[in-house]
Amino acid sequence: EPPLVSGPYRIKDFEMGRSVTFERVPDYWGWHLPVNKGMFNFQYIRYITYMDAEVEFQAFKAGEFDYNDERSASRWATEYKGPQFDEGKIRQDLVQDYSPQGMQGLLFNLRRDNFKNRQVREGISYLFDFEFVNKQTMYNSYTRCRSFWENSVFASYLGGLPDEGELKYLNPFKDQVPPEVFTKVYEPPKTDGSGNIRENLKKALELFAQAGWAIKDGKLVNSAGAQLSFEILIYDARASRTFDPFIENCKRAGINASYRLIDYTSWISRIEQFDYDMITFPFGQSFSPGNEQRYFWGSRAADEKGSYNFAGIKNPAVDFLIESLIQAKDFRELQSATRALDRVLLWNHYMIPEWYLNYFRIAYNPARLHKPNVRAPMLAVGIYEIAVIYSWWAAPGQLSK
Repeated sequence: EPPLVSGPYRIKDFEMGRSVTFERVPDYWGWHLPVNKGMFNFQYIRYITYMDAEVEFQAFKAGEFDYNDERSASRWATEYKGPQFDEGKIRQDLVQDYSPQGMQGLLFNLRRDNFKNRQVREGISYLFDFEFVNKQTMYNSYTRCRSFWENSVFASYLGGLPDEGELKYLNPFKDQVPPEVFTKVYEPPKTDGSGNIRENLKKALELFAQAGWAIKDGKLVNSAGAQLSFEILIYDARASRTFDPFIENCKRAGINASYRLIDYTSWISRIEQFDYDMITFPFGQSFSPGNEQRYFWGSRAADEKGSYNFAGIKNPAVDFLIESLIQAKDFRELQSATRALDRVLLWNHYMIPEWYLNYFRIAYNPARLHKPNVRAPMLAVGIYEIAVIYSWWAAPGQLSK
C-alpha cells in the first residue's frame, strides 16, 4: 500500500522499477495558504525510470514523456536535432541556476607523503588545462570553479582582498596560513585552450624546484632519487577524456601519473578507507554553511574512516574558521567566516578546481507543458524539476510525465 502523505500529491499507482504516478490531493490542508497560490497545478505526474541514458533520450524524442533534464554536454550540443526540434515539438531552454554549486575538483590525499608539500600541490595544479578540456570535450559549456562556495555570496573572490570582517578571523593565524591569503584573490591557473601549456609547465617546474624536486633523466625526482608518482582513482570511463590531457602534461613534467578505472562499488569502498592518491569529488554547499564543514575539512574527520575529509586536512586555522562560521551570530559574521575559510582552503591547494554548470539544460513538449514567464522559486538546490512540479502546468486533459 502507498504510504500516507501530508503534501499536495499522493501515490496513485506504480510499477516496480519502471514508473510511479502521483495524483493531486483535492482536500490537501495547505491549499488555502497564500504561498501555495498558483502552485501544484498538475492533476497527475508520472515518473518513468530508464536504466540506459541513450534509451531514455530516444524515448523522450519519441514522445514517451514530456520533460527531460539533460546532464550531458555532448548530447545537448550534438543530438538535440531532427524534425521534432525543427518543428518546435520539443523545445530546449537554458535556465539560470541560482543555487550554490560548491566545489568540484581533483583532490589530493595529504596522507600520501608526495602531497604533503603545498608547493608540490600547487605545481601539479599548473598542469591541469581546464580551458583545453572544456573546449575539446565539453563544448565550452562549463565554468571554472574559483571557490569552495561557487555561485554564492560566500565565494571569497566577490569581496576582493579580505575585509575587516574576515581579518578578524584570519589575523590570529597570520603566520600559519599561506601569505597569499592576505595579498591576492585566488585564481586557478589559466591557458589559451590550445593545448600548449609551456608557461604553466615552466611555473610548475619552478614550484617543484622550490619544494626540493628536480628533473633527472627526464624524471622529476626528490633528493632520495624517487620519482614523483600518483594515480587518480575513477569509476566512470568517460572521465578518461578529462584526465588524458592532464596525465600527458604531468608526464612532460617528469611525473609518473596515471589513472585507474574500477567499478563504482569498489571506488566507494576505497574512498571510505582513504585508499587512493587522488580522486575527483564534488562538495555540495548550501545557502547556510554549518556543522557539515567539520565533516568536510575538520581535523577530527581526517582520521574517521567514511568521513568526507578525503584530503586528510589537519589545519588549526581551518578548524578555527569552521567553528567560527558555526557560531556566527548573524549573516554578516557567517559570510565573513565562510569567505575566510574559502581563502585558506584555496591557497593551501588541497584540490585542483574543476568546473560547474550555472544553468539547467531542460527540454520539454510545449504542446503539453506550459511554464510561467517569471523566475520559478528555487525550492531545492540544483534540482530544477522541483520548480517544474511546483509552478508549471499541463494543457487541459494532459497527463504529464
